[in-house]
Amino acid sequence: MRVVVTGGCGYIGTRLCQHLAEDASIDQIVAIDVAPPRVEVPKRKVALRDVTEPMDDLFAGADAAVHLAWVLNPIKDTARMTAVNLGGTRRFLEACARARVPRVLLASSATAYGARKENPVPLPESYPVDPAQPFQYAREKAIMEGLARGFSDTHPGVTLMVVRPCIVIGPHVHNFISRAMSRPVVALVDGLDPPVQLVHEDDVARALYALTLRGPAGTYNIGAEGLMTTREMASLLGARVLDVSRRTARLVAGVGWRLGIRSVSETPPDMIDFLRYPWVVDGAKLRGAIGFEYGWDSRAALESYRQARP
Repeated sequence: MRVVVTGGCGYIGTRLCQHLAEDASIDQIVAIDVAPPRVEVPKRKVALRDVTEPMDDLFAGADAAVHLAWVLNPIKDTARMTAVNLGGTRRFLEACARARVPRVLLASSATAYGARKENPVPLPESYPVDPAQPFQYAREKAIMEGLARGFSDTHPGVTLMVVRPCIVIGPHVHNFISRAMSRPVVALVDGLDPPVQLVHEDDVARALYALTLRGPAGTYNIGAEGLMTTREMASLLGARVLDVSRRTARLVAGVGWRLGIRSVSETPPDMIDFLRYPWVVDGAKLRGAIGFEYGWDSRAALESYRQARP
């Protein structure tokens, strides 16, 4: 088998490629990324290319394709984010269509559901995603799912899968979420302390690997059991909790974002509601579909990150 992975040199993409390389049925892995590889992976051929550029030549003869490339850490150039996130998704799906790739997997996010007071706990895959929410990362994940549905409708012979992981954490995670967790002070907005769900990076990679090779078409949440609260997470990480109002939180985040003070905020204030309301997913569907079992619950996943951080 030949598998194409966009974002194949990132921390999840690398681990996915390692799982694929260990499988005797895989002959070649093509990793498309703008960043050079951090580690060498057998069978992996790296193509240093932006997903906004043509990439049809890399999909020829592919038996499966996985789309992980995405701008995770928010940037002020929102047009560039959209070009990579949605433009890159369109190019990926177009390349899959022209190469007639039979198995296609796209990584969405649990944030696609949006953060609302009325969200059920946990969220099933049937709950609607929100393509009109204000936080760009989450909004474009929901829009991406619409592109995936359109592709599936016009290519009924393709086994298409979409995954929605919750917050991913682990020894190799280094992004705006993990950095926010590592601050000495953590904000609790309006006194609300909703349940928080984490999933270990290797559980995500193992789920992607299994789905890529043998998963049935459909949408799958990826979220471990054992919910935590912000206070519990702060206690485990040695941080102090500070109660603030939503207005103050938005003001502080807005100033930090506009001035580029990363120690204050790496995100625009549109993300504040994800600190106020639950967006916990039901991760059980994977068990029935592929017999998947999580290796870490939320607390164990956070502990693995705590032990590995400087």
